[in-house]
Amino acid sequence: MDKPEETIWLLTTNQQVPDYQLIEGTLLETVPDRSWIGARYEFAAQVDDVASIFGINNGRISKLSIQKVLGLKPAFRNPEIANYDCEWETKPTTKADKVVLKRIIDGLEASPTVLNEKQNDANN
Repeated sequence: MDKPEETIWLLTTNQQVPDYQLIEGTLLETVPDRSWIGARYEFAAQVDDVASIFGINNGRISKLSIQKVLGLKPAFRNPEIANYDCEWETKPTTKADKVVLKRIIDGLEASPTVLNEKQNDANN
């Protein structure tokens, strides 16, 4: 099947350990009704409450690992397209992988902080 014209990227996150800002998630290329699923990427990140010099682009993300999902078998090894741990260990090389990296960074930087969530809980 050819790639549909009206594709969207769906970013989902699952916060695993709130006190340490560890987030796992998926970036999925699809169409609005999900009748077509294209590229799929999984990521794990540490998103801090405040930006720092150790973050990507001096932002809140101090650790990030992104893998492209190629198969459904758990034993199938998926290639890592990016890895950042206070500095770049693996940078994306293709234009498509750079777009994926930007989408994930933008989504994570826009996510709420743990401090804000704790303050909201205290106010309620």
